[in-house]
Amino acid sequence: MSYEPCISAALRLAERIFPRIRSRLGDATLLIIGRDPVPSIRRLDGAAISVTGTVENIWPYVVSANIFVFPMFEGSGLQNKILEAMYAGVPVVTTPIAAASIGATSGEQLLVAGRTFSPTMIRPST
Repeated sequence: MSYEPCISAALRLAERIFPRIRSRLGDATLLIIGRDPVPSIRRLDGAAISVTGTVENIWPYVVSANIFVFPMFEGSGLQNKILEAMYAGVPVVTTPIAAASIGATSGEQLLVAGRTFSPTMIRPST
């Protein structure tokens, strides 16, 4: 959580997207996992948002998630976080730039949402 594109993505998720999700799904929680989170990320930790920092094993967190949201709008390289969530069978919502890095198709392997991300894209599990 010290790489600027990841910081930007986490802040965007927590400050812009997650409040809209909570307005529809009041019991939704957000878990931000990443090594050495910067102060702006650590300050997000509270009732509905948990910031873990470094974890010994990521897999218990990944497999217990209902959905994996990765709103990256800048940066490059292979997005291993998305691949890990997909491998675990967790539904993924991400941006065009992140999906393109792994060659995934929206509506098949994951859901691609642009800057017009809408909380109606996320529905409670039944």
